[in-house]
Amino acid sequence: MARKINITKRADGKFDEVSFELLGKNNKTQTTKLNTPLLNKQKVSDEQLQKIIAAYRRMVSLVKRAASLDINKQKPRIKRLADLHREAEFELQEAWNFPRDARFHKYWYRFPHCTCPKLDNIDAWGTDRAVINSNCPIHGQV
Repeated sequence: MARKINITKRADGKFDEVSFELLGKNNKTQTTKLNTPLLNKQKVSDEQLQKIIAAYRRMVSLVKRAASLDINKQKPRIKRLADLHREAEFELQEAWNFPRDARFHKYWYRFPHCTCPKLDNIDAWGTDRAVINSNCPIHGQV
């Protein structure tokens, strides 16, 4: 099944609407809309837009794969998937014309099997402070 991508542009060549399908939870298709004012402000090219869509799809795929694995039996593999997910967040930043900066990642603590505090990390977004649960099987030292 082909996943749809809808891109419309205004007469001046700027993005008017961008949406695409992701295969989300329970293998249900969900439509994701991108922030077109930000796409235009950041001067995202058509090529970069394709990289953004590919990175989001890759991130969803990595999350689904990790969620399907048993942390007690496949911890190294899940940690590797988390590393690939982190790299995809960097790719997103680059495609959006933002600097590579882990302080502005917002998906790492939502990764399957992560037990780091969600609300604390939402509050810490954009700062040098990340709140890591030392017992987290993905990010902790155990």
